[in-house]
Amino acid sequence: MKNDKGGSALLSVRDLTKKYQEKPVLKGLSFDLVPGQIISFIGPNGAGKMTLLKILSGYLTADSGQVLVGGQDQTNHLEVLNQAVSVVFGGSNGFYKNATVEENLFFFATLMGIPGKERRKRVEKVLSQVTLEEKRKEKVSALSMGLLQRLHIARGLLKESSLLLLDEPTNAVDAETAARLRELIADIAKSGRAIVLTSHILQEVSNLADEIHLLYDGRVQFSGTVEEMAQASGVRQIDRPATLEESYLAFMKRLGG
Repeated sequence: MKNDKGGSALLSVRDLTKKYQEKPVLKGLSFDLVPGQIISFIGPNGAGKMTLLKILSGYLTADSGQVLVGGQDQTNHLEVLNQAVSVVFGGSNGFYKNATVEENLFFFATLMGIPGKERRKRVEKVLSQVTLEEKRKEKVSALSMGLLQRLHIARGLLKESSLLLLDEPTNAVDAETAARLRELIADIAKSGRAIVLTSHILQEVSNLADEIHLLYDGRVQFSGTVEEMAQASGVRQIDRPATLEESYLAFMKRLGG
């Protein structure tokens, strides 16, 4: 996608830093995210992607810098961020496995403080969005990894937040399911939500992201579109532009990763 989105930033991050036991993990991160935009953070394990998502979603404090939501400084206001930002970490955990899909969603809707009259509407809506209506009465323990990933996204959509953070949303699913999940993510962005995506599947990033940030050693080493990253990487092909994967590997080699 081309980044032709307009309007004011829903999320602005300025000079964000974080240390673990005096070891710097994030070193002055800055970026903006506008309605309907998908930005993706790519980089090796340990680059700081998960730390960033936890700070943005109110699960972790920053040491310095700013996190502005709708222009308001919400840095380290964990309860506010947790309410304002939806996050999907995915994986095999996070649900009551002996309860049904529907029961889990009602439980989390209650925890989120969604009023009783609204709860049923929200659950029905997200089940439809991720096409899990026919699985509503199945126990979570019986779900495949692909269905479980869809359930994670459904839980993230319950809040109806304008900001959605997705960590490895198609991890460990088959190609057909991954394709459906990518279509779902694109549709969510088209509805006006802003999305931060992390993924090691660079073709997925290439297909979805309006803007890419290469995170390495706690710093953004490159920001731009796929085309701009290919140009900046210096990779040349005879008959085509460099792919995102080729560009990424060239950057990592240059950075010593």
